[in-house]
Amino acid sequence: MTLAATTRAPALEAPRAKSCVAATTTASQGLGAGSLGVAFRVAALGLTTVLGVVLARWLGPAELGRYETAMGWSALLAVLIVAGTDRLLVRETAAGIARGDHARVHGVRVWSALRHRNGTFLAIGAAGVVAALVGDAASASLVVFGAILAAGTAGTRRRAAILQGLGRV
Repeated sequence: MTLAATTRAPALEAPRAKSCVAATTTASQGLGAGSLGVAFRVAALGLTTVLGVVLARWLGPAELGRYETAMGWSALLAVLIVAGTDRLLVRETAAGIARGDHARVHGVRVWSALRHRNGTFLAIGAAGVVAALVGDAASASLVVFGAILAAGTAGTRRRAAILQGLGRV
C-alpha cells in the first residue's frame, strides 16, 4: 500500500431520508415553499413591469430622455444594491450543494435576502433625499420610480444567481 492510500479520508455519504414518508413530507413542504417563492417572483416581476409601463405612459413619447434617465438611475441603483453578492451567491450555492452543506446554502440565501432588503431601503432613502434636493416634482418622481424599479432589477439578479449556483439555468 502507498502512503496516499493509507491517509485518505473516507468519502462522506449524502444524507438520506429515513423512510418514504419522511421524503414525501419534505417534498410536499418544499413544494409549498417553492409555490410561494414562485408567487413572490411573479408579483415582483409584474410590479416592475407595471411600474415601467406606467412610467412610460405617464411621460409619453416626447419625454423619452427623461424615461431613459429614470431607467439609467434604476440600473445604477440595482448595481449598488447587488454590490457583487450575485457572484458570491453563485459560488457559495454551488460549493454548498457540492459539499452537501444545505444549511450553508440556506444561510447564504437568507443573508443575501437581508442584504437585498437593506440595499433597497437605502436606495429608496437616497432617492428620497435626491428628490427633495431636486425640487422639481416631475424629476423627483422619476428618481423615486427609478429606485423602486432598481429593487425589482436587483431581485431578478439575485434569483438568477441562486439558480445559476444550483445549476438550474
